[in-house]
Amino acid sequence: MTLMPESVRWRLTLWYFVALAAMLGVFAIASLAVLREVLVDRTDGFLSAACESFVTELGFEHSSTPTMPDAVRAALRDIRFSDIHFFVFDAGGRPVLRPDDVMSLGSHADTARPSAALLRSLVVSLPRADSAAAMVTLPDTDADYHAALRRTVLDGERYTVAAVQSMRGLRDTLRRVTAAYVIAIPLMLGFAVVGGYGLAKRALAPVTEMSRRARAISATSLHERLPVSNPRDELGDLAAMVNDLLSRIETSFDQRRQFFADASHELRTPTAIVRAESEVALARAARPEAEYREALRVIQEAGVRLSRIVEDLFLLARADSGHYIARRELLYLDELIADTIRALRAVAAQRDVTIDHDLVAEAAYTGDAELLQRMVLNLLDNAIKHSGPGAVVVVRLELAAGGYRLSVADSGPGIPHEARARIFDRFYRAEPAEPIAGGSGGATGSGAGLGLAIARWVASIHGGTLDLARSTTSGSEFLVTLPETPGNDQLDDDATAS
Repeated sequence: MTLMPESVRWRLTLWYFVALAAMLGVFAIASLAVLREVLVDRTDGFLSAACESFVTELGFEHSSTPTMPDAVRAALRDIRFSDIHFFVFDAGGRPVLRPDDVMSLGSHADTARPSAALLRSLVVSLPRADSAAAMVTLPDTDADYHAALRRTVLDGERYTVAAVQSMRGLRDTLRRVTAAYVIAIPLMLGFAVVGGYGLAKRALAPVTEMSRRARAISATSLHERLPVSNPRDELGDLAAMVNDLLSRIETSFDQRRQFFADASHELRTPTAIVRAESEVALARAARPEAEYREALRVIQEAGVRLSRIVEDLFLLARADSGHYIARRELLYLDELIADTIRALRAVAAQRDVTIDHDLVAEAAYTGDAELLQRMVLNLLDNAIKHSGPGAVVVVRLELAAGGYRLSVADSGPGIPHEARARIFDRFYRAEPAEPIAGGSGGATGSGAGLGLAIARWVASIHGGTLDLARSTTSGSEFLVTLPETPGNDQLDDDATAS
Protein backbone atom coordinates (compact mmCIF):
# COMPACT_ATOMS: atom_id res chain seq x y z
CA MET A 1 0.00 0.00 0.00
CA THR A 2 1.47 3.33 -1.06
CA LEU A 3 0.83 6.69 0.60
CA MET A 4 1.16 8.50 -2.73
CA PRO A 5 -2.26 9.68 -3.95
CA GLU A 6 -3.55 8.08 -7.13
CA SER A 7 -4.77 11.30 -8.72
CA VAL A 8 -2.21 13.09 -10.87
CA ARG A 9 -3.60 16.43 -9.70
CA TRP A 10 -3.00 15.53 -6.07
CA ARG A 11 0.44 14.10 -6.83
CA LEU A 12 1.43 17.32 -8.58
CA THR A 13 0.01 19.33 -5.69
CA LEU A 14 1.88 17.16 -3.18
CA TRP A 15 5.17 17.52 -5.00
CA TYR A 16 4.59 21.26 -5.32
CA PHE A 17 3.84 21.44 -1.57
CA VAL A 18 6.95 19.43 -0.65
CA ALA A 19 9.21 21.46 -2.95
CA LEU A 20 7.82 24.79 -1.74
CA ALA A 21 7.99 23.69 1.92
CA ALA A 22 11.63 22.67 1.48
CA MET A 23 12.50 25.96 -0.21
CA LEU A 24 10.69 28.04 2.42
CA GLY A 25 12.31 26.03 5.23
CA VAL A 26 15.77 26.54 3.78
CA PHE A 27 14.99 30.24 3.24
CA ALA A 28 13.76 30.66 6.82
CA ILE A 29 16.80 28.94 8.35
CA ALA A 30 19.24 30.79 6.12
CA SER A 31 17.57 34.18 6.63
CA LEU A 32 17.51 33.72 10.41
CA ALA A 33 21.20 32.82 10.37
CA VAL A 34 22.04 35.84 8.22
CA LEU A 35 19.84 38.13 10.32
CA ARG A 36 21.50 36.93 13.54
CA GLU A 37 24.93 37.44 12.02
CA VAL A 38 24.06 40.95 10.87
CA LEU A 39 22.52 41.91 14.23
CA VAL A 40 25.49 40.51 16.18
CA ASP A 41 27.96 42.33 13.94
CA ARG A 42 26.09 45.62 14.28
CA THR A 43 25.71 45.18 18.03
CA ASP A 44 29.40 44.40 18.46
CA GLY A 45 30.34 47.33 16.25
CA PHE A 46 28.18 49.70 18.23
CA LEU A 47 29.50 48.26 21.50
CA SER A 48 33.11 48.79 20.39
CA ALA A 49 32.34 52.37 19.39
CA ALA A 50 30.64 53.00 22.74
CA CYS A 51 33.66 51.58 24.60
CA GLU A 52 36.01 53.78 22.58
CA SER A 53 33.88 56.85 23.35
CA PHE A 54 33.88 56.02 27.06
CA VAL A 55 37.67 55.61 27.06
CA THR A 56 38.05 59.01 25.42
CA GLU A 57 35.65 60.63 27.87
CA LEU A 58 37.38 58.91 30.80
CA GLY A 59 40.72 60.33 29.75
CA PHE A 60 39.25 63.82 29.50
CA GLU A 61 37.56 63.58 32.92
CA HIS A 62 40.70 62.14 34.55
CA SER A 63 42.67 65.20 33.55
CA SER A 64 40.19 67.49 35.38
CA THR A 65 39.33 65.42 38.47
CA PRO A 66 41.58 64.60 41.43
CA THR A 67 40.89 60.87 41.68
CA MET A 68 40.15 58.01 39.32
CA PRO A 69 36.79 57.07 40.92
CA ASP A 70 35.63 60.67 40.44
CA ALA A 71 36.71 60.52 36.78
CA VAL A 72 34.76 57.27 36.28
CA ARG A 73 31.67 58.80 37.92
CA ALA A 74 31.92 61.86 35.71
CA ALA A 75 32.35 59.77 32.59
CA LEU A 76 29.35 57.57 33.52
CA ARG A 77 27.22 60.71 33.91
CA ASP A 78 28.20 61.94 30.44
CA ILE A 79 28.16 58.63 28.51
CA ARG A 80 24.85 56.90 29.03
CA PHE A 81 23.16 54.07 27.10
CA SER A 82 20.03 52.33 28.25
CA ASP A 83 21.37 48.82 27.60
CA ILE A 84 25.15 49.20 28.00
CA HIS A 85 27.09 48.95 31.32
CA PHE A 86 30.58 50.43 31.64
CA PHE A 87 33.07 48.99 34.13
CA VAL A 88 36.64 50.19 34.83
CA PHE A 89 39.21 47.83 36.31
CA ASP A 90 42.70 48.63 37.57
CA ALA A 91 45.82 46.64 36.76
CA GLY A 92 45.00 44.12 39.49
CA GLY A 93 41.55 43.38 38.04
CA ARG A 94 39.73 45.23 40.80
CA PRO A 95 36.78 47.47 39.82
CA VAL A 96 37.40 51.18 40.33
CA LEU A 97 33.72 51.60 41.26
CA ARG A 98 31.44 49.02 42.79
CA PRO A 99 28.77 47.57 40.44
CA ASP A 100 26.04 49.14 42.59
CA ASP A 101 27.56 52.59 42.04
CA VAL A 102 27.83 51.92 38.32
CA MET A 103 24.16 50.91 38.12
CA SER A 104 23.08 53.94 40.15
CA LEU A 105 24.92 56.39 37.89
CA GLY A 106 23.78 54.93 34.54
CA SER A 107 20.31 54.74 32.97
CA HIS A 108 19.73 51.02 33.29
CA ALA A 109 16.20 50.83 34.54
CA ASP A 110 15.07 48.66 31.59
CA THR A 111 17.94 46.20 31.77
CA ALA A 112 18.80 43.35 34.08
CA ARG A 113 21.34 43.87 36.81
CA PRO A 114 24.66 42.07 36.06
CA SER A 115 25.04 39.05 38.27
CA ALA A 116 28.10 38.21 40.35
CA ALA A 117 28.87 35.31 38.00
CA LEU A 118 28.83 37.70 35.06
CA LEU A 119 31.30 40.04 36.79
CA ARG A 120 33.60 37.13 37.60
CA SER A 121 33.54 36.08 33.92
CA LEU A 122 34.32 39.65 32.96
CA VAL A 123 37.33 39.78 35.33
CA VAL A 124 38.59 36.49 33.89
CA SER A 125 38.36 37.96 30.35
CA LEU A 126 40.36 41.12 31.21
CA PRO A 127 43.74 39.74 30.07
CA ARG A 128 42.37 39.53 26.53
CA ALA A 129 42.06 43.34 26.34
CA ASP A 130 44.54 45.23 24.18
CA SER A 131 44.81 48.62 22.57
CA ALA A 132 42.06 47.66 20.14
CA ALA A 133 38.65 46.70 21.44
CA ALA A 134 38.45 42.95 22.13
CA MET A 135 35.04 41.27 21.98
CA VAL A 136 34.13 38.49 24.42
CA THR A 137 30.92 36.60 25.15
CA LEU A 138 29.92 36.34 28.80
CA PRO A 139 27.37 33.69 29.82
CA ASP A 140 24.67 34.49 32.32
CA THR A 141 21.72 32.64 33.75
CA ASP A 142 19.19 34.87 31.96
CA ALA A 143 20.93 35.99 28.80
CA ASP A 144 24.28 36.08 27.12
CA TYR A 145 26.28 39.29 27.29
CA HIS A 146 28.80 40.68 24.86
CA ALA A 147 31.61 42.76 26.24
CA ALA A 148 33.98 45.13 24.47
CA LEU A 149 37.32 45.44 26.33
CA ARG A 150 39.74 48.33 25.85
CA ARG A 151 43.03 48.90 27.70
CA THR A 152 44.17 52.44 28.49
CA VAL A 153 46.96 54.12 30.54
CA LEU A 154 46.26 57.19 32.69
CA ASP A 155 49.02 58.86 34.77
CA GLY A 156 51.17 55.80 34.31
CA GLU A 157 48.49 53.46 35.65
CA ARG A 158 46.99 50.77 33.45
CA TYR A 159 43.22 50.43 33.38
CA THR A 160 40.79 48.25 31.46
CA VAL A 161 37.42 49.57 30.36
CA ALA A 162 34.62 47.06 29.68
CA ALA A 163 31.39 47.92 27.85
CA VAL A 164 28.85 45.17 28.51
CA GLN A 165 25.55 44.71 26.66
CA SER A 166 22.88 42.03 27.02
CA MET A 167 21.92 39.97 23.93
CA ARG A 168 18.39 39.52 25.23
CA GLY A 169 17.00 42.16 22.85
CA LEU A 170 18.69 40.46 19.90
CA ARG A 171 17.29 37.11 20.95
CA ASP A 172 13.83 38.63 21.32
CA THR A 173 14.07 40.06 17.82
CA LEU A 174 15.08 36.69 16.39
CA ARG A 175 12.29 35.03 18.37
CA ARG A 176 9.71 37.41 16.90
CA VAL A 177 11.00 36.85 13.38
CA THR A 178 10.91 33.09 13.96
CA ALA A 179 7.34 33.34 15.25
CA ALA A 180 6.41 35.35 12.16
CA TYR A 181 7.91 32.61 9.97
CA VAL A 182 6.07 29.91 11.91
CA ILE A 183 2.78 31.68 11.24
CA ALA A 184 3.45 32.92 7.72
CA ILE A 185 5.01 29.80 6.19
CA PRO A 186 2.08 27.44 6.96
CA LEU A 187 -0.32 30.07 5.64
CA MET A 188 1.74 30.40 2.49
CA LEU A 189 1.85 26.61 2.11
CA GLY A 190 -1.92 26.44 2.59
CA PHE A 191 -2.49 29.03 -0.13
CA ALA A 192 0.07 27.23 -2.28
CA VAL A 193 -1.77 23.90 -1.93
CA VAL A 194 -5.09 25.49 -2.92
CA GLY A 195 -3.51 27.41 -5.78
CA GLY A 196 -1.37 24.44 -6.87
CA TYR A 197 -4.36 22.14 -6.98
CA GLY A 198 -6.28 24.70 -9.00
CA LEU A 199 -3.40 25.16 -11.42
CA ALA A 200 -2.89 21.39 -11.73
CA LYS A 201 -6.60 20.90 -12.36
CA ARG A 202 -6.60 23.62 -14.99
CA ALA A 203 -3.41 22.33 -16.61
CA LEU A 204 -4.73 18.75 -16.72
CA ALA A 205 -8.20 19.72 -17.91
CA PRO A 206 -7.25 18.94 -21.54
CA VAL A 207 -6.05 15.50 -20.44
CA THR A 208 -9.37 14.90 -18.65
CA GLU A 209 -11.27 15.93 -21.76
CA MET A 210 -9.06 13.72 -23.94
CA SER A 211 -9.67 10.79 -21.59
CA ARG A 212 -13.43 11.35 -21.72
CA ARG A 213 -13.44 11.55 -25.50
CA ALA A 214 -11.10 8.60 -25.88
CA ARG A 215 -13.31 6.48 -23.59
CA ALA A 216 -16.25 7.18 -25.89
CA ILE A 217 -14.39 6.11 -29.04
CA SER A 218 -15.07 2.55 -30.10
CA ALA A 219 -14.64 0.41 -33.20
CA THR A 220 -17.79 1.97 -34.64
CA SER A 221 -16.68 5.57 -34.01
CA LEU A 222 -13.02 5.56 -35.01
CA HIS A 223 -13.65 8.63 -37.15
CA GLU A 224 -13.84 10.78 -34.01
CA ARG A 225 -10.74 12.59 -32.79
CA LEU A 226 -9.47 14.05 -29.53
CA PRO A 227 -9.68 17.83 -29.03
CA VAL A 228 -6.42 19.74 -29.49
CA SER A 229 -6.62 22.93 -27.45
CA ASN A 230 -3.07 24.11 -28.08
CA PRO A 231 -1.10 22.21 -30.74
CA ARG A 232 2.14 23.93 -29.69
CA ASP A 233 2.41 22.56 -26.13
CA GLU A 234 3.14 19.04 -24.84
CA LEU A 235 -0.52 18.15 -24.32
CA GLY A 236 -1.38 19.33 -27.80
CA ASP A 237 1.44 17.22 -29.17
CA LEU A 238 0.12 14.24 -27.20
CA ALA A 239 -3.40 14.77 -28.54
CA ALA A 240 -2.06 15.07 -32.09
CA MET A 241 -0.07 11.87 -31.65
CA VAL A 242 -3.15 10.02 -30.32
CA ASN A 243 -5.22 11.38 -33.22
CA ASP A 244 -2.58 10.13 -35.62
CA LEU A 245 -2.72 6.75 -33.90
CA LEU A 246 -6.51 6.73 -34.24
CA SER A 247 -6.15 7.56 -37.92
CA ARG A 248 -3.83 4.60 -38.41
CA ILE A 249 -6.16 2.33 -36.44
CA GLU A 250 -9.13 3.55 -38.49
CA THR A 251 -7.20 2.90 -41.69
CA SER A 252 -6.24 -0.55 -40.44
CA PHE A 253 -9.85 -1.35 -39.54
CA ASP A 254 -11.04 -0.12 -42.93
CA GLN A 255 -8.39 -2.22 -44.66
CA ARG A 256 -9.38 -5.28 -42.68
CA ARG A 257 -13.07 -4.75 -43.39
CA GLN A 258 -12.26 -4.35 -47.05
CA PHE A 259 -9.97 -7.37 -46.87
CA PHE A 260 -12.73 -9.55 -45.39
CA ALA A 261 -15.24 -8.24 -47.90
CA ASP A 262 -12.89 -8.88 -50.83
CA ALA A 263 -11.90 -12.29 -49.50
CA SER A 264 -15.56 -13.26 -49.10
CA HIS A 265 -16.26 -12.05 -52.63
CA GLU A 266 -13.35 -14.00 -54.10
CA LEU A 267 -14.22 -17.17 -52.21
CA ARG A 268 -17.86 -16.90 -53.19
CA THR A 269 -17.25 -17.49 -56.90
CA PRO A 270 -15.40 -20.85 -56.75
CA THR A 271 -17.66 -22.13 -53.98
CA ALA A 272 -20.73 -21.13 -56.00
CA ILE A 273 -19.29 -22.96 -59.02
CA VAL A 274 -18.67 -26.11 -56.97
CA ARG A 275 -22.15 -25.99 -55.50
CA ALA A 276 -23.87 -25.30 -58.84
CA GLU A 277 -22.00 -28.00 -60.74
CA SER A 278 -22.63 -30.56 -58.02
CA GLU A 279 -26.33 -29.68 -57.87
CA VAL A 280 -26.66 -29.95 -61.66
CA ALA A 281 -24.82 -33.27 -61.68
CA LEU A 282 -27.07 -34.65 -58.97
CA ALA A 283 -30.31 -33.23 -60.36
CA ARG A 284 -30.98 -36.40 -62.37
CA ALA A 285 -30.59 -39.94 -61.19
CA ALA A 286 -28.46 -40.98 -64.13
CA ARG A 287 -26.32 -39.03 -66.55
CA PRO A 288 -23.81 -39.97 -69.22
CA GLU A 289 -20.25 -40.44 -68.00
CA ALA A 290 -19.05 -37.52 -70.12
CA GLU A 291 -21.34 -35.10 -68.28
CA TYR A 292 -20.15 -36.34 -64.89
CA ARG A 293 -16.51 -36.00 -65.99
CA GLU A 294 -17.17 -32.48 -67.28
CA ALA A 295 -18.83 -31.52 -64.00
CA LEU A 296 -15.93 -32.95 -62.03
CA ARG A 297 -13.45 -31.09 -64.22
CA VAL A 298 -15.22 -27.80 -63.56
CA ILE A 299 -15.36 -28.60 -59.84
CA GLN A 300 -11.64 -29.47 -59.89
CA GLU A 301 -10.71 -26.15 -61.55
CA ALA A 302 -12.83 -24.25 -59.04
CA GLY A 303 -11.22 -26.24 -56.20
CA VAL A 304 -7.74 -25.45 -57.52
CA ARG A 305 -8.57 -21.77 -57.66
CA LEU A 306 -10.16 -21.92 -54.22
CA SER A 307 -7.09 -23.68 -52.84
CA ARG A 308 -4.78 -21.02 -54.28
CA ILE A 309 -6.86 -18.19 -52.86
CA VAL A 310 -6.89 -19.83 -49.43
CA GLU A 311 -3.13 -20.43 -49.63
CA ASP A 312 -2.50 -16.80 -50.54
CA LEU A 313 -4.79 -15.58 -47.76
CA PHE A 314 -3.10 -17.84 -45.26
CA LEU A 315 0.33 -16.56 -46.30
CA LEU A 316 -0.75 -12.92 -45.96
CA ALA A 317 -2.47 -13.61 -42.63
CA ARG A 318 0.73 -15.14 -41.25
CA ALA A 319 2.72 -12.21 -42.60
CA ASP A 320 0.37 -9.66 -40.99
CA SER A 321 0.40 -11.46 -37.64
CA GLY A 322 4.20 -11.75 -37.62
CA HIS A 323 4.15 -15.54 -37.37
CA TYR A 324 5.84 -16.22 -40.70
CA ILE A 325 9.52 -17.06 -40.20
CA ALA A 326 11.47 -16.68 -43.43
CA ARG A 327 14.32 -19.12 -43.88
CA ARG A 328 17.90 -18.02 -44.47
CA GLU A 329 19.69 -20.26 -46.91
CA LEU A 330 22.37 -19.84 -49.52
CA LEU A 331 21.00 -19.89 -53.08
CA TYR A 332 21.72 -18.61 -56.56
CA LEU A 333 19.20 -16.17 -57.94
CA ASP A 334 20.08 -16.95 -61.56
CA GLU A 335 19.31 -20.64 -61.08
CA LEU A 336 16.09 -19.92 -59.14
CA ILE A 337 14.84 -17.56 -61.87
CA ALA A 338 15.85 -19.98 -64.66
CA ASP A 339 13.94 -22.83 -62.99
CA THR A 340 10.85 -20.63 -62.67
CA ILE A 341 11.05 -19.64 -66.34
CA ARG A 342 11.26 -23.30 -67.40
CA ALA A 343 8.20 -24.10 -65.28
CA LEU A 344 6.17 -21.38 -67.05
CA ARG A 345 7.28 -21.91 -70.63
CA ALA A 346 4.38 -24.30 -71.32
CA VAL A 347 1.88 -21.80 -69.91
CA ALA A 348 3.43 -19.02 -71.98
CA ALA A 349 3.37 -21.19 -75.09
CA GLN A 350 -0.37 -21.71 -74.69
CA ARG A 351 -0.76 -17.93 -74.97
CA ASP A 352 1.82 -17.67 -77.75
CA VAL A 353 4.11 -15.67 -75.44
CA THR A 354 7.90 -16.03 -75.45
CA ILE A 355 10.02 -15.60 -72.31
CA ASP A 356 13.47 -14.16 -72.91
CA HIS A 357 16.01 -13.77 -70.14
CA ASP A 358 19.40 -12.23 -69.44
CA LEU A 359 20.72 -13.37 -66.07
CA VAL A 360 24.04 -12.62 -64.39
CA ALA A 361 25.87 -15.85 -63.59
CA GLU A 362 26.73 -17.06 -60.09
CA ALA A 363 24.31 -14.64 -58.36
CA ALA A 364 24.85 -15.87 -54.81
CA TYR A 365 22.25 -14.71 -52.31
CA THR A 366 20.97 -15.55 -48.84
CA GLY A 367 17.21 -15.73 -48.46
CA ASP A 368 14.07 -17.84 -48.52
CA ALA A 369 14.13 -19.77 -51.81
CA GLU A 370 10.43 -20.70 -51.69
CA LEU A 371 9.30 -17.09 -51.17
CA LEU A 372 11.68 -15.70 -53.77
CA GLN A 373 10.51 -18.25 -56.33
CA ARG A 374 6.91 -17.32 -55.56
CA MET A 375 7.74 -13.64 -56.11
CA VAL A 376 9.30 -14.37 -59.51
CA LEU A 377 6.42 -16.71 -60.40
CA ASN A 378 3.82 -14.04 -59.62
CA LEU A 379 5.64 -11.40 -61.64
CA LEU A 380 6.09 -13.71 -64.64
CA ASP A 381 2.51 -14.94 -64.49
CA ASN A 382 1.28 -11.35 -64.36
CA ALA A 383 3.42 -10.44 -67.38
CA ILE A 384 2.27 -13.49 -69.37
CA LYS A 385 -1.37 -12.86 -68.60
CA HIS A 386 -1.25 -9.29 -69.89
CA SER A 387 0.88 -9.87 -72.97
CA GLY A 388 -0.91 -10.53 -76.22
CA PRO A 389 -0.15 -13.31 -78.72
CA GLY A 390 3.34 -13.08 -80.16
CA ALA A 391 4.58 -10.90 -77.32
CA VAL A 392 7.91 -11.30 -75.52
CA VAL A 393 8.39 -11.16 -71.75
CA VAL A 394 11.95 -10.08 -70.87
CA VAL A 395 13.53 -11.04 -67.54
CA ARG A 396 16.83 -9.44 -66.54
CA LEU A 397 18.98 -10.00 -63.46
CA GLU A 398 22.00 -7.77 -63.04
CA LEU A 399 24.36 -6.56 -60.36
CA ALA A 400 23.55 -3.21 -58.83
CA ALA A 401 25.17 -1.04 -56.20
CA GLY A 402 24.83 -2.98 -52.98
CA GLY A 403 22.88 -5.94 -54.36
CA TYR A 404 20.88 -7.22 -57.33
CA ARG A 405 18.24 -5.76 -59.63
CA LEU A 406 15.59 -7.96 -61.22
CA SER A 407 13.27 -6.57 -63.90
CA VAL A 408 10.28 -8.25 -65.56
CA ALA A 409 8.98 -6.43 -68.66
CA ASP A 410 5.93 -7.38 -70.74
CA SER A 411 4.63 -6.19 -74.10
CA GLY A 412 1.09 -5.45 -73.00
CA PRO A 413 -0.92 -2.27 -73.50
CA GLY A 414 0.28 -0.83 -70.20
CA ILE A 415 -1.43 0.11 -66.94
CA PRO A 416 -3.91 3.00 -66.90
CA HIS A 417 -2.61 5.96 -64.96
CA GLU A 418 -5.47 5.92 -62.43
CA ALA A 419 -4.77 2.24 -61.61
CA ARG A 420 -1.02 2.49 -61.01
CA ALA A 421 -1.35 3.67 -57.42
CA ARG A 422 -3.45 0.63 -56.47
CA ILE A 423 -1.91 -2.28 -58.35
CA PHE A 424 -0.10 -3.46 -55.20
CA ASP A 425 -3.29 -3.36 -53.09
CA ARG A 426 -4.74 -6.67 -52.07
CA PHE A 427 -7.65 -7.91 -54.18
CA TYR A 428 -7.35 -4.99 -56.55
CA ARG A 429 -8.17 -5.86 -60.14
CA ALA A 430 -8.84 -3.42 -62.92
CA GLU A 431 -12.13 -3.28 -64.75
CA PRO A 432 -12.46 -5.56 -67.77
CA ALA A 433 -11.89 -2.58 -70.08
CA GLU A 434 -8.45 -2.22 -68.52
CA PRO A 435 -6.10 -4.91 -69.79
CA ILE A 436 -4.06 -5.33 -66.61
CA ALA A 437 -5.06 -6.65 -63.23
CA GLY A 438 -3.41 -6.06 -59.94
CA GLY A 439 -2.71 -9.70 -59.14
CA SER A 440 -1.30 -12.88 -60.42
CA GLY A 441 -4.04 -14.18 -62.61
CA GLY A 442 -3.76 -16.63 -65.40
CA ALA A 443 -2.81 -20.24 -65.18
CA THR A 444 -0.64 -20.18 -62.09
CA GLY A 445 -2.10 -17.52 -59.79
CA SER A 446 -5.35 -17.37 -57.93
CA GLY A 447 -6.65 -14.50 -60.05
CA ALA A 448 -7.83 -12.80 -56.86
CA GLY A 449 -5.56 -9.77 -57.03
CA LEU A 450 -3.06 -10.99 -54.42
CA GLY A 451 0.00 -11.76 -56.54
CA LEU A 452 1.63 -8.34 -56.63
CA ALA A 453 0.83 -7.73 -52.96
CA ILE A 454 2.58 -10.99 -52.04
CA ALA A 455 5.51 -10.22 -54.36
CA ARG A 456 6.05 -6.81 -52.75
CA TRP A 457 5.88 -8.37 -49.27
CA VAL A 458 8.50 -10.97 -50.24
CA ALA A 459 10.81 -8.24 -51.51
CA SER A 460 10.23 -6.23 -48.34
CA ILE A 461 11.13 -8.98 -45.88
CA HIS A 462 14.36 -9.51 -47.82
CA GLY A 463 15.20 -5.84 -47.30
CA GLY A 464 14.37 -4.95 -50.91
CA THR A 465 11.65 -3.17 -52.87
CA LEU A 466 9.22 -3.88 -55.71
CA ASP A 467 8.01 -0.98 -57.81
CA LEU A 468 6.47 -0.27 -61.17
CA ALA A 469 9.45 1.08 -63.10
CA ARG A 470 7.52 2.14 -66.22
CA SER A 471 4.19 1.61 -67.94
CA THR A 472 3.42 2.78 -71.45
CA THR A 473 1.25 1.63 -74.30
CA SER A 474 4.12 -0.65 -75.37
CA GLY A 475 4.35 -2.51 -72.09
CA SER A 476 5.08 -2.38 -68.36
CA GLU A 477 8.19 -3.15 -66.34
CA PHE A 478 8.36 -4.19 -62.69
CA LEU A 479 11.67 -3.69 -60.88
CA VAL A 480 12.84 -5.64 -57.82
CA THR A 481 15.89 -4.51 -55.84
CA LEU A 482 17.49 -6.92 -53.38
CA PRO A 483 20.42 -6.11 -51.07
CA GLU A 484 23.58 -8.13 -51.38
CA THR A 485 24.18 -11.02 -49.01
CA PRO A 486 26.24 -9.08 -46.37
CA GLY A 487 23.42 -6.57 -46.04
CA ASN A 488 20.74 -9.21 -45.59
CA ASP A 489 20.94 -9.54 -41.79
CA GLN A 490 17.44 -8.08 -41.26
CA LEU A 491 15.71 -10.92 -43.09
CA ASP A 492 14.56 -12.81 -39.99
CA ASP A 493 13.58 -9.64 -38.10
CA ASP A 494 11.55 -8.26 -41.01
CA ALA A 495 9.91 -11.59 -41.62
CA THR A 496 8.59 -11.78 -38.11
CA ALA A 497 7.54 -8.14 -37.98
CA SER A 498 5.84 -7.74 -41.35
